[in-house]
Amino acid sequence: MATKPTNTAKAKASLEAAQRLNNEEVAQKEKKIKSLADRYMNEKKVTVIGAPMYRAYFGNMMPISLNGIPIYVPLDGNRYEIPESYAYEFNARIRSVNEEIEMQKARSNIAANHETYPGELDLVRQV
Repeated sequence: MATKPTNTAKAKASLEAAQRLNNEEVAQKEKKIKSLADRYMNEKKVTVIGAPMYRAYFGNMMPISLNGIPIYVPLDGNRYEIPESYAYEFNARIRSVNEEIEMQKARSNIAANHETYPGELDLVRQV
């Protein structure tokens, strides 16, 4: 005489099936990440230099993460070759900091910030 599976047995079987499915999905996603990492590694390399003055903004190393794949560029004044996609982001961040520094200089120059009419000086930048 065959016994009926209990609710716990059914739940356990259902859980195991869900875990197998989840493991397959994780394996597929890891494979995609690996192929994406390979694509970044095979990109044209661009030389970048991170001056130590940027440590105040980013720390000793600038972390750059594209699509979940991070790299860390030291800000020690040396030259480093990084993939072109990362270099684009690196340079955009450096440019952003430089613009902010220039804006701070313009705002802090009180002697040159005299206006003959309201709005004459452009001390606010549009983003």
